Amino acid sequence: MSSEHPPIEPPSHPTPREGAPAHKDGPIAPHTGAPSPDVLVVGAGYCGLEIIRRLRARGARLFATARDLDASRAAIEQAGASPLAWTAGQGAPAWPEALTRGPVDLVYTVHAIADDQGDVAAPVRELLDAMADIDLRAIVALSATSVYGDSDGGVVTADTPPDPPTARGRRRLDLERAIFEAGAARGARTMNLRLPGIYGPGRDPLERIRAGAFPLVDGGHKWGGRVHRDDVAMGVEVLLAAGQGGRAYLLNDDHPFQIKELVAWACERLGVSPPEPISMDDYARQNPTAASFWATSNRYDNAAIKALPGFALKYPSFRDGLAPLLPDR
Repeated sequence: MSSEHPPIEPPSHPTPREGAPAHKDGPIAPHTGAPSPDVLVVGAGYCGLEIIRRLRARGARLFATARDLDASRAAIEQAGASPLAWTAGQGAPAWPEALTRGPVDLVYTVHAIADDQGDVAAPVRELLDAMADIDLRAIVALSATSVYGDSDGGVVTADTPPDPPTARGRRRLDLERAIFEAGAARGARTMNLRLPGIYGPGRDPLERIRAGAFPLVDGGHKWGGRVHRDDVAMGVEVLLAAGQGGRAYLLNDDHPFQIKELVAWACERLGVSPPEPISMDDYARQNPTAASFWATSNRYDNAAIKALPGFALKYPSFRDGLAPLLPDR
């Protein structure tokens, strides 16, 4: 499998706009250039750092925040971004002069939302308020497939109406709506990118399967999806360059699967026996929080984002992505 990324048109340099109008009467037309020269990544974690590496390789100038900036500073700089101190609830940061000249793209990667968190939209609104004097061109926010309901193994697309069955999914949907609203008020081309389980180097199920610790809930008959971290970064780049504002996209790989398929594939290559099945009721009693990840059975379809120019999965299936991560036996 080639590791080359598809080319995207050279960066354009749009003239900074003043008093850009809000777009409240429908989707904003897609932009046909490459990402802006300046990109702010809020949340330089597992996916955020890979997004920085990818956009930096395309010539973007990047700035990044992190929950613990002191601990993350070296990783941010190594990835190719300038660390930026910003903490929700503490007002606007001292913006670097480069960001004030615009235009700027914003990538919001803060993914995990605890059930006990307060107003999930407050940090987003505060951030955009703090960026009031910045020429904000586009926003891509990472979301999750937890916003969808259970289709009992049916096909779910980006345009399937959200119907989250869990509190986690409902809070994620609240955040999506807040991002759309705040982005539209700024006149920024705003997109949410819904992701299933993310995996990649340092974050994969192989060790748990080898140790017999991976739960085969209801025999693994539920359908699900995965996406590699590198393909998340590719999807963000594509949306910044060509995504349609005012809509959500779904980024799954090309191979929806039943969980038992992934487990059987991994067990065969690891030389271990499959784990014993456990009923959903028993698993929910043992792990009530983790059980929410098994609340739906959906086959995710990535057709909407796949139709955009420059889209090409590096890892079209979990087999392609997990094979390089298999440990030596």
